[in-house]
Amino acid sequence: MTHPDPDCAAREHAERAVSRFDELLGTYLSLMATINETSPDEWHVTGPSDEWIAAALRAPADA
Repeated sequence: MTHPDPDCAAREHAERAVSRFDELLGTYLSLMATINETSPDEWHVTGPSDEWIAAALRAPADA
């Protein structure tokens, strides 16, 4: 169904986009503040271990 007033629909869409952008920007800034408060010694990188990577590289390509 089309909106009766296209200008109103565009304005509502823009307001939602700006609101979502503000929310994401706030999350980003909060994350950056948290990172800046910690030292690199406190950062914990999670991911595959060296052994897991080596095993994956040895695995057959069709696995």
